[in-house]
Amino acid sequence: MDVMSISKKDSLADLVEKVGNSIVRIDAGHAWSGTGTVWSSSGKEGIVVTAQHVIDRDEGIELGLPDGSTVAATLAGRDPGTDLAVLKTEAALEPLAFRDLDGLRVGDFVVAAARPGRTARATFGMISALGRDTWRTPHGGRIDAYLEPDLSMPPGFSGGPLVDLEGKAIGVNSRGLSRRSHVTIPKTTLERVITELLAHGKVRRGYLGVGVHAVKLPAPEEAGVLVHAIEDGGAAQKAGLLIGDAIVSLDGAKIHSPWDLASALQTKVDVDVKLEIVRAGNKQSISARV
Repeated sequence: MDVMSISKKDSLADLVEKVGNSIVRIDAGHAWSGTGTVWSSSGKEGIVVTAQHVIDRDEGIELGLPDGSTVAATLAGRDPGTDLAVLKTEAALEPLAFRDLDGLRVGDFVVAAARPGRTARATFGMISALGRDTWRTPHGGRIDAYLEPDLSMPPGFSGGPLVDLEGKAIGVNSRGLSRRSHVTIPKTTLERVITELLAHGKVRRGYLGVGVHAVKLPAPEEAGVLVHAIEDGGAAQKAGLLIGDAIVSLDGAKIHSPWDLASALQTKVDVDVKLEIVRAGNKQSISARV
């Protein structure tokens, strides 16, 4: 379906009405309400994903449902790094179908839906930027692809879905990850973060306990990160790292910047990692439990 082929029977209004059955209003302490997207529903328990900056308090959260009723919700967890939060509620909800990014292109028409009030709202536009590489947010989170829609989203749209013209969700919108525009968090990131939040209440990330900055090294290493601070009792100290060491790789991944180190540690939790370091001009390997 494209925008030129939308008929009276199969209109954008029909699409928004259908998507509206899977979005809820979130009242969580702000003067304004946000939007939540129904991720799953089993029996009488519904799982709702939203932007974590929408949640100003951890208790007393209420959801406004499509039928006009209001139900209580509990916070299962939040992750400031990806600006995602997960809520649970004892209500039967209608999940929204999500799609992968395969086949999506810059210029494809999209619709953003929200429920900042009693009724659903929507805005229409297109995909303006689509980067397939992993994007590291300013808050240290990992987004599996950078997706930016070109449409006007008033306050209250964060946490709502961005959908294609078949009504399938491409991701969840957030204004908390970029100062200049809304960003859409894709399905692969949602799956990973929601699973972590439901299991642990937060996204666990590997922690080495060092302060580092980028440094140039003689060939063949060329670049690494220089350790300038070590946390007492942290993984780095226990592993024998010293101030002045240069870390050049972690489990085979080249480390050229602090961002590289943070990214390499992202999925390393309660495991041993192999660090390649340069100490006093000599390269050696050490193991650290992170």
